[in-house]
Amino acid sequence: MKKGEEFCPKNKFRICVVPDPIIRYKNLSWGAKILYGVLAKHAGDDTSCFPKQKTLAKYMNTSLRSIQYYIYELEKNEFIRKELPTGQDRLKHKSVKYYFIWHEWYDNYDSADTQNTATARHAESNECEVNESYINEVLSNDNTLCSTNTEPNNAPPHSPSLRKKQAEIICPDTIKLFIDYWEQHGLRKHRITSKTYGVAVSSLKKLVLGKFFNDKPSSYKEFYNRQFDLDDWRTAVDRFSLMVNSPDFYPKNKDNVKNIGLNEFLYNVYSKIEKSYFLKCLHTYPKRLDNINDTNPKLTDILIQKYKETFLNGVSITFSEEDRIKFTLGANQLIRFIDENRSKISPHFMNTNQDKARLLLKAIEEDKNGFDVSPGWVCSSRTFSHRLPSYLKKQGITEKTQNRRTRVGAKL
Repeated sequence: MKKGEEFCPKNKFRICVVPDPIIRYKNLSWGAKILYGVLAKHAGDDTSCFPKQKTLAKYMNTSLRSIQYYIYELEKNEFIRKELPTGQDRLKHKSVKYYFIWHEWYDNYDSADTQNTATARHAESNECEVNESYINEVLSNDNTLCSTNTEPNNAPPHSPSLRKKQAEIICPDTIKLFIDYWEQHGLRKHRITSKTYGVAVSSLKKLVLGKFFNDKPSSYKEFYNRQFDLDDWRTAVDRFSLMVNSPDFYPKNKDNVKNIGLNEFLYNVYSKIEKSYFLKCLHTYPKRLDNINDTNPKLTDILIQKYKETFLNGVSITFSEEDRIKFTLGANQLIRFIDENRSKISPHFMNTNQDKARLLLKAIEEDKNGFDVSPGWVCSSRTFSHRLPSYLKKQGITEKTQNRRTRVGAKL
């Protein structure tokens, strides 16, 4: 065959089959749908498979974190079930097992509305090339989008319920990952019905497509047409959260940075200090007020060890200086948290450094919601304002202590 020559692709290549009901399911991104077909290829005639995530990422030519999010989508929508290795399998570093689960959609997808399918096929037959407009369409009409406007056509134009439906912002799952990661760090949230939220969704779409900085001054020329991915976003948000939440980093007065929302973080033309904290944090590590004192080096080392066991399956890696600082900050904040809540927590539960580190990481694991836990979680404000207190209360550690003191007071 010569280049440019027409040919029939049937039986020419190895194939990866994505089942029809998976393609037609609305609440999955295209990446998750393709991953389902790749997993099915690995399973063959079995009901499960166990490929490594790195293998999947290399096969699909994408990042490891993207694979993790696609797996989370499939698991959340109950198409697969993930089983982590335990016992001897974990010691031997065996891979995660993925089981295929029968979904009720498989019985009903044939009876679904065929009009949308016919429209999609017509659009597909007319499409001759994948261009920029197609990418915009994918982001603005993500398969996970759904309209909640159920008002009849003859509803009054000023109906309160209709106004409420019209105010809802439709956000693709691709972009929601960015927003969720921002909120996971305890940074300023926006109501999903607000105009600010809509602007944030639009700005993040442009950021992914490489258009966000195109209309900015010439000083940002090097970022024209540059596409930023989720890894860039995670790096910038991790560092910005240290500026906002950690007393060990500039600025000393946190009032101004705490009020910075997602849009101002990306770019604020009126800011006299820093117009784009996103670019600043992406390329520069935040400045420390002074040398960070490790108040409990043993606890820091145990945190690092427990983190590897909990989130890295015991893999031995060397952390960068930046990551080690995050563990140090986490250990310092954990000591402060215990001192401030000493009257609520019995020493029996946090008697040793091993107990302290174990409870902290268990609290993070309970609230990770499918995200890949980075060292920044160990020192984030959300961990000590929400994750750890909620976990201790859920386990009955604080409540039991309070009840015990109530009983002692009653006896006295």
